[in-house]
Amino acid sequence: IDNFDQLKTPIDPKSQLVARVKAACSRAYDDEIIRAATATATIGADDGHLSTEAFDTTNYQVSSIYGSGATSTGLSVAKLSEAYRILEHSHALEEDKQITLVIGSTQNDNLRRQAQVVSSDFNKNGGVLENGTVTRFMGMDVIVSERLPIITDKDSKANCRGCLAFVKSGIYLGVWQDVKVEVLRRNELSSNPWDVNTMLSIGGTRTELGRVVQISCADAIGADNA
Repeated sequence: IDNFDQLKTPIDPKSQLVARVKAACSRAYDDEIIRAATATATIGADDGHLSTEAFDTTNYQVSSIYGSGATSTGLSVAKLSEAYRILEHSHALEEDKQITLVIGSTQNDNLRRQAQVVSSDFNKNGGVLENGTVTRFMGMDVIVSERLPIITDKDSKANCRGCLAFVKSGIYLGVWQDVKVEVLRRNELSSNPWDVNTMLSIGGTRTELGRVVQISCADAIGADNA
């Protein structure tokens, strides 16, 4: 931030830049967890006995045409039930009952349009909507994120949102350096500008196949524009 630029603005831009940097770091956390969920994982007991493990879409991905024949569809109760079945079949729920479901805005819209999700006739607590967002359904805590990738699923259906259902023990995020922001004066540069310096060191991995399920949902909105 050049001193002359700062003199010509009615507000101090440093605080706004720091806030934006923190928001960007939060997106970096989300992106690393989402990437690690279906990425090739490195497994082994020690450095001398490591191997790689690709994500198995055959057994741990719910196809975008599941429950609909041959047509790619959005998120449905049938797809969520199948994801739950896969986790249950993989013994992922025996020790860890906490399931997180990450969906996009289109999938949130899909759920809002289904009576089985929002109607009190199917939900004893009077539905699961909170300020227009489905917050919990079928024992899954729902998080809406546009950071989920657009994929081609195992049945070669393109333009699908790769939603995720996983237990807490299924993904590990290592934080070696949490978000550290420093505002420094650069006296060695002309006009002695301010430098907003940010440091972050993280890494994620999937811990075990069967603890993470990818749910493919037709989504014409496309990737995140932020």
